[in-house]
Amino acid sequence: MKPLRKYKTKLFPDGDQFVYRTPRLNCYFAETFYHQFVNETTVDQIGRTADQWFEDGMSLKTDTKTSICIHDVGPRALVIKRYNYLGWGHSLRQTVLGTRARRAWWNAHFLAHVNIKTPKALACIEIKKRGLVIRSYLITERFDGENLYFYMVKHRPDRRSCQRILSHLRGVLDQMGKQRITHRDLKFSNIMINENELALIDLDGTTVHRINMVYKLKRKKDMRDFAQRFSMEKLQALLTVKE
Repeated sequence: MKPLRKYKTKLFPDGDQFVYRTPRLNCYFAETFYHQFVNETTVDQIGRTADQWFEDGMSLKTDTKTSICIHDVGPRALVIKRYNYLGWGHSLRQTVLGTRARRAWWNAHFLAHVNIKTPKALACIEIKKRGLVIRSYLITERFDGENLYFYMVKHRPDRRSCQRILSHLRGVLDQMGKQRITHRDLKFSNIMINENELALIDLDGTTVHRINMVYKLKRKKDMRDFAQRFSMEKLQALLTVKE
């Protein structure tokens, strides 16, 4: 059993990462989350704590693979994404290859490291049974805004504002291109926006590519998705949708 350990890494410019591994848990904590919600005497209970937070939270999405809720812990609003149990074969793959929660955790910190906006990842918790991960959680800060679809329908921005949104999104994609990052699931619901900022979410499939040929293929798909889904015509069509 590996005790709680503290790691210094360049991906955490505002603090360190705390890692805790036992036969029942794999946990990764941002320093701020650890000091606020966890300590050495309670860390072993964090799996049950995450389960309880999820049950008490306000559900945003539920499907076979994932479920998402918002839970207020004191003055802080947390977004909790649970990756559900899909059978022993899926658990074996996730245990060997790494969970989607852990990929999203590292991707969120890497994007923040290269100054691409995404809600801050606070914790990744993997719960194991008989050595296999049966479910996992990604806990992030809540972004102060709404996804692009609801923003367009609710606020009905004018053409100039739509052009500014598209320009901002192109700028984010250009930043990702410089780092050879692809999102692989660009759509309205995966882009959060407010009056001042635009942020990417749902980073499970996001990849930082080492092989240039693979990057070019995936980048082409990202840009194709952008061209098909985020044209001025598609944005303006949302202005006619009733709330």
